[in-house]
Amino acid sequence: MLAKNIPPGFYREFAFMHWPSFREPQWRHLKHKAADNIRFLKKPLIFASDQDLKHTSELKNIFAKFKLLDAVTVGSHNFFHLTPRGKTETPGILVLNPPFGVRLNASDNPITLYGDILNKLKKNFRHWKIAILVKDRNIAKRFPARFKRYPLFHGGIDLTLLMGVFN
Repeated sequence: MLAKNIPPGFYREFAFMHWPSFREPQWRHLKHKAADNIRFLKKPLIFASDQDLKHTSELKNIFAKFKLLDAVTVGSHNFFHLTPRGKTETPGILVLNPPFGVRLNASDNPITLYGDILNKLKKNFRHWKIAILVKDRNIAKRFPARFKRYPLFHGGIDLTLLMGVFN
């Protein structure tokens, strides 16, 4: 929505809309004026991907509902098969939410998984801004010291958000 200059809350209803003093015509006028400033993009600026076809299909439907498909491309891909080539020539921001906890298979070794992620980032995403969630603080230590660390508590799980750039 930010990329298209769509105001926050543009597609939702607010509690004040049920107040006796609310005036629908004035609200429609304000929304119409805001809609005049919405941009339509020639090519997507955001590329979203997940291995799960069901989740990516649902995501596409949400983007279509809110007229965001000109800003976002959704694909069903394995991270290890992705490269920025063909999508963009300039570094951007890569946000990763790898499996941890219940999403990590019993046979998966988190040390190996995150090692593979680190290698992939170094190989294909140099100079990109990286944001990645990590459950294990020992794994977080494997990332460069210049990566900022932000402790989070999400869904009953202690996590660390790592943010930085591979130069």
